[in-house]
Amino acid sequence: MLVTAIAKNMNIEDTNDKELEELAKDVHPEKVLDTMENQSAQASDKD
Repeated sequence: MLVTAIAKNMNIEDTNDKELEELAKDVHPEKVLDTMENQSAQASDKD
């Protein structure tokens, strides 16, 4: 979060954006793949 701290110190407005906080969170790749596979399966079931 060093980059965020530097940006806040430089008064860059977008550092307070909630989406940036979400993007900075750790993401487990296997969870992303599971979600994608589930969404794909649900889309296939609707056809």
